Amino acid sequence: MPQIYFDITEVLLYVQDNNTLSGIQRVALELLRQMVEKHGTERIRVIGFHPVLERVICYDAGYFSNSFTFEADRFREDFDRSLTLSQYIHKRYGRTWKAPLYWLGKGLKNFATRGAYFKRRRIGGGKRNGPKTTKLVQTEDFRFQRGDVVFVAGGTWDLTNHNAFLAARRRADGIVIIHCIYDLIPIVAPEHVENILCSRFLAWLQHISQNADGFLTISAATKVDLDSWLQGHGVVVNSRVLPLAHQFGNARRTLTDASHRGRFDPGISAQIRNAARLPYVLCVGTIESRKNVWALANVWKSLYERLKDATPRLIFAGKHGWLKQDFDNFLHGTGSLYGYIRVVDRPSDADLEFLYRSCLFSVYVSYMEGWGLPIGECLWFGRPVVCSNVSSMPEVGGSLVEYADPTSHASIEAAVSRLITDVDYRERRAAEIAAAHLRTWGDVADDLWSELNAPGG
Repeated sequence: MPQIYFDITEVLLYVQDNNTLSGIQRVALELLRQMVEKHGTERIRVIGFHPVLERVICYDAGYFSNSFTFEADRFREDFDRSLTLSQYIHKRYGRTWKAPLYWLGKGLKNFATRGAYFKRRRIGGGKRNGPKTTKLVQTEDFRFQRGDVVFVAGGTWDLTNHNAFLAARRRADGIVIIHCIYDLIPIVAPEHVENILCSRFLAWLQHISQNADGFLTISAATKVDLDSWLQGHGVVVNSRVLPLAHQFGNARRTLTDASHRGRFDPGISAQIRNAARLPYVLCVGTIESRKNVWALANVWKSLYERLKDATPRLIFAGKHGWLKQDFDNFLHGTGSLYGYIRVVDRPSDADLEFLYRSCLFSVYVSYMEGWGLPIGECLWFGRPVVCSNVSSMPEVGGSLVEYADPTSHASIEAAVSRLITDVDYRERRAAEIAAAHLRTWGDVADDLWSELNAPGG
């Protein structure tokens, strides 16, 4: 039987500079954990391209057993992703005669800041001589066999060397390469993306379309966009849909109400407890233009003018993203709508679970998505959702959510206003959600396993 190689290169690159995961990395690690738990490690291997060592490393898949939880510092250490000072200088400045001066300067800055300078830049203490735990085994001299399947779980548009490596091994070794495609937003909605990413994404898609045996898209909407692009460029590569889950990580689907908001939980940050002390509506995701955050803030201003102190707080939970100057200007000009809007930067998984469980409902009126994880996650905890009626979002929400036109402030306001003012309706919807069958990560992993073991990958 062929080996399944689960490629987490994009995850390893992302965590080098981030302490919390965004959607793509969450999906990749959850699917890997589920597959290892269900099928063991005999046929599953994990690979990743190391940008400093400039080679692909094979890791023990057993690391991602059911007991796996993501903790950034430990993950970086276990996967050798914290750079030594010499590696950091080489990566940032290249090979230069000034390296000893940089080395001395950085060391003095770290001494003056009592270690904070290195910590912020993910610089480790010394030279690495192998795995940091007995559980994680690294193999640098592994060999592919003909028919082995490589599943690339994340976008690798910034990883030219790795993409070239896979293409070369496909030609030489006869491996099967399957890419997971999350969205084509840099191509179909470039107004929401920085120029440099649009260019890199297009070059990446052109490359992998010539060096892949198949694509798995996370929604039917993404498949439509991908197939249209492939057809327009004369490329024939099969694509199939792998719908994602509603489930939030390992969280149990137990329903709660807002009464636990005032209880102390040491796992919840003070920032979260303070933001959630008032009744609130939740908006989860990267805070950027595509998420329609400026329009939603203006809707909240209109609600406040009508409802006054009966207006619930609106909490944006996510990291700061691109092209949101209009949103930032709004918050600055209105004093974050007099405190009725609060931004929570990079919440942990524990913080997010708390926020989902305690919200009146969530709102997600994005212009375009590959899937829309926060829609399903809020449903998982039994709370109602208002979301956009376009792109992939109806695939996630089905009949369980309230829909709005993301281009119409009036449509968004009507949908959220009903859930704010009609408490009986809101809780009836919550009861319907609680009784509904929702898709788990185990379901997705089962479908993925079938796809990767199908003839030809």
